[in-house]
Amino acid sequence: PGGGLVWFTIPMCLATALGLASLSLDLPVTPAEAGQGLVPPATAVHLLGSAGGYCILIMLFMAVTSTGSAELIAVSSLVVYDVYRVYINPKATGKDVLWLSRVAILVFGCIMGGLACLLNLANVSLGWVYLGMGVIIGSAVIPTSFVLLWRKATALGAICGSVIGMILGVTCWLISAAAIYGEVSLASTGGNFPMLIGNLVSILTGGAICT
Repeated sequence: PGGGLVWFTIPMCLATALGLASLSLDLPVTPAEAGQGLVPPATAVHLLGSAGGYCILIMLFMAVTSTGSAELIAVSSLVVYDVYRVYINPKATGKDVLWLSRVAILVFGCIMGGLACLLNLANVSLGWVYLGMGVIIGSAVIPTSFVLLWRKATALGAICGSVIGMILGVTCWLISAAAIYGEVSLASTGGNFPMLIGNLVSILTGGAICT
């Protein structure tokens, strides 16, 4: 919990401060550049010169490497200890575990890198990815919290809530984009109202089904 609170200061304080500063300074940042996450470096460079740009670059490098390493370790641990040693090879030795952990890290790292390249080639903005993640994985938030904090929560309820909530969220997301903008495209699905509807349906139905 403490780590989460510390991390929460980044989007709430840093991003909000730099975003509002960019608006108040009337910096020439286009919507496309804002969607690519270039508002903080533009503000930092305007206020601090090249030093501000270097600070943002260092901070971004540290954030990406720390987050990436945490995800790699988490996925490899899930694959090895929750799948391989439980269902495939309960008698796995330390050497087997180490080898499979390295393979899982390599495979997942290649998948992450490939997906990032595909999203970049498709001109998918950073904002679309952030909000779209809420629609896709938001349904698991309340079920996961219930599993940790509520004695009556069941595995079946958590699984059904996560899966069905995601399906309903994505469905409402696409339908609302088509109803509001007349088409289902990258631009229409990235609109404020389709994203809002998709996120709300995903999160709320996931929790309701789990309950």
